[in-house]
Amino acid sequence: RQSQACDGCRIKKRKCDGVRPVCSQCRKSRVKDRQEVKCTYVSVTKKRGPPRGQRAELLDRIAGLETML
Repeated sequence: RQSQACDGCRIKKRKCDGVRPVCSQCRKSRVKDRQEVKCTYVSVTKKRGPPRGQRAELLDRIAGLETML
């Protein structure tokens, strides 16, 4: 299983096999459309989950609200 799809497969929501420099999906579309298709991979991926420090801020806020009760 490929951990990251190329940009073209991600945009078109195709299954990317991750072969470099050109994945099989990009190679197929290049042959079919007779165009020069670039198969690029973004090196920076988005981190999942809440931003750092948000959990601590929420716990502090909860503690403050509990003291008001």
